[in-house]
Amino acid sequence: MDRKIVQAQKRALAELHQSAARAVREHIALASEGRFALARAKMRADAVVRAAVSNGVQVGILVDWILAVAHPDRLEAADVLEYVWLAQGDEDDAALHVWLGHSRSTGPARIRHAVTHGALILQLDRLRAPIRETDFALGEKADDVREDRASLYEFVDAEGLEEAERQLAAILADSNTSVATRKKAEYYSIFCARVREQYATKHTITIANGEKIRTFGMRSRYERRHDTDGRVYSLGNGVIEKDDKGKENPRSIDTTGMPRALRPFFLQRFAHDYDQSNSQAVILLQMAETLTPEVDVTELRGYIHDRKALFDHVCETYGFDELGEEDRKELVKPLVLRLMFAGTLLGWQLENGLDPRTAPPCPRVSRLEAELAELRRALFAHPEWSDWVARDRQRLREAQLRRPAGKRRSDDQIERSIFARIAQSQENVVLTAMRTYLAENRFKTLALVFDGLIVLHSRKRSPDMRDMAEYIKHYCGFEMCIEEKPMYKGPDAPWPELAL
Repeated sequence: MDRKIVQAQKRALAELHQSAARAVREHIALASEGRFALARAKMRADAVVRAAVSNGVQVGILVDWILAVAHPDRLEAADVLEYVWLAQGDEDDAALHVWLGHSRSTGPARIRHAVTHGALILQLDRLRAPIRETDFALGEKADDVREDRASLYEFVDAEGLEEAERQLAAILADSNTSVATRKKAEYYSIFCARVREQYATKHTITIANGEKIRTFGMRSRYERRHDTDGRVYSLGNGVIEKDDKGKENPRSIDTTGMPRALRPFFLQRFAHDYDQSNSQAVILLQMAETLTPEVDVTELRGYIHDRKALFDHVCETYGFDELGEEDRKELVKPLVLRLMFAGTLLGWQLENGLDPRTAPPCPRVSRLEAELAELRRALFAHPEWSDWVARDRQRLREAQLRRPAGKRRSDDQIERSIFARIAQSQENVVLTAMRTYLAENRFKTLALVFDGLIVLHSRKRSPDMRDMAEYIKHYCGFEMCIEEKPMYKGPDAPWPELAL
């Protein structure tokens, strides 16, 4: 990191520590380390600003710190600062002062500092200005790769963004566009508009034929949630809270949250997508074989070795025979994931327009569901995981008590969530091995996407998938096939037609 930035962080942090309340100091320390997810979990930006202000922190020092640590809530912090200032004096007074105060439920505000209105506007403008990235080094160094966090610089193709917006505009302008397609096009248009806001720096990068293309870039930071083992998530970037159907389904404005249909437009000219093949099912099978060999996992093993057979079995059982191979996969794969971690066959039936009262039984799915339930019980009791499970169960139960009564998870849902997090924690171990392999071989990772990652195209060579798999086995013991998903098309490929 740039030495001047480090010095600014230390100076601003020291000044904040001298004056801020104890309640906000842990947040300050975490954010100063770049651990924004945990900082936000402890205290959101509005609480940080109010606590700092009420304890006499001058606005300039607070803004210095927020900018020095590239705090992801800086725009929210600017809005809060604007509202916690209390206007004083006559409206006709040209020298109007705006005051920082501690808003209390009763009694007058406790005034701490006064600055001119112009000084306030200057500080707010500083917070709302795009962060200027001073270190454009791409990828990771092997020694810096960590399981619990990452900091990566990612791009979107400026021309691809323009082309996606052009096609979306044409779809919305067509009077024959169906209601469902129109809603999805509107949702994707909002995502594109937010990308323009979020990716705040402009660059050119050199692609395979030596041509330089325009891109927009931003720094994305990844962390585990709740300071416990599990996946790392991109946190601190903007979020769209609802999907195209109006459901609460938050999607981050970055590569992790990028809709599949938009990825080719944003990435196909310069990036590859490398993923763990059938990741969580493979991990659970190997954990079962290693830790709980007494548990029968015949159906799970059969699914891994021949997924198509299970997809066909489910589609033929429930009358989806007309679907092609890819559509069958898109329909049934979510059912398997649901059974592994979060739901039941009943929920999948309802989601796909089937009446559970008249739907026929599906023997393979029933056996798979029973196997997974038994594997969950055995893994929870195993000495390698029992303490971890107990801690996570306690954390989740305490979390439910803080939620409204009607939105609390049942004990069974909590158990399924714990099982999911076991698989996700091991998935993240494998992902860390992939990141380390790429860093050691000087490939540039741009973004993490759950069980996979996006890598900048190299004009000289490509990662060796078999060599990476051998590295993973040596690193963590898991046998995992790594595959490249279709995305990279090269510099001369035409833009795809947007299919909604």
